[in-house]
Amino acid sequence: FACVKNELVPSHPLELSEKNFQLNQDKTNFAMLRNIQGLHAPLKLQMELRAVKQVGVFYLTAIA
Repeated sequence: FACVKNELVPSHPLELSEKNFQLNQDKTNFAMLRNIQGLHAPLKLQMELRAVKQVGVFYLTAIA
């Protein structure tokens, strides 16, 4: 059986906006950072965020 939740469409105009809020906020912040500091700043920050996410997984598994 198909999941009914996956077939539902947003019923309120703001529902889709709320669902994508963090993604939109990140895009805005990276665009602003690029305009102020240049291309290297958002690229370096994204690289550091990816590295922290990978290390965070190993850190959590090492503690347990």
